[in-house]
Amino acid sequence: MLRPAAGFSLFAVMTLVPLIASSAPLLPKTVTVTDEIRSLAGLRNVQLKVDHIPGAMRDVGVDEASVMELISKLLEEAGIRIVDTDAPTVVFKAIVIDDKAHDLVSFTLFLDVQQRVHLHRLEQDLSLATFTAVGSAMTKRTQLGRLARRQMIHAVNQLLSHLNEANNARR
Repeated sequence: MLRPAAGFSLFAVMTLVPLIASSAPLLPKTVTVTDEIRSLAGLRNVQLKVDHIPGAMRDVGVDEASVMELISKLLEEAGIRIVDTDAPTVVFKAIVIDDKAHDLVSFTLFLDVQQRVHLHRLEQDLSLATFTAVGSAMTKRTQLGRLARRQMIHAVNQLLSHLNEANNARR
């Protein structure tokens, strides 16, 4: 036989657990993000810079102007303004490994967000990449331009997805 206090506890558990479980979707989700992603929160204005485009990409029409145009368009469509000064910098760079014997090209694209941060160990403010989106692929030389553009879009979408995640995370 149950003691009255034990009976009440059992009743409370059996009543409250389903009630709490059913209300769980109504409670706000706590989203934790890495510091790298958190560093994107509130990003509304950026500078845009192209650091390096290998010759193999230039040969297929992926030059500084086309990279700037594509990335600017994608960022601006997402509400990110491209400015000339006083903002974090989105930096594009690429590396290419060219296997001419097999008519293959592999490449990796990097889209860094560089910001001023304080490094406590050195007690200095530095400009560092706080976030990096990456796109990479291997393809036939004839497909390099098309696939490089697709990977640029993928890298920008990674950045925008994580920016959204940072803005929606609870602090």
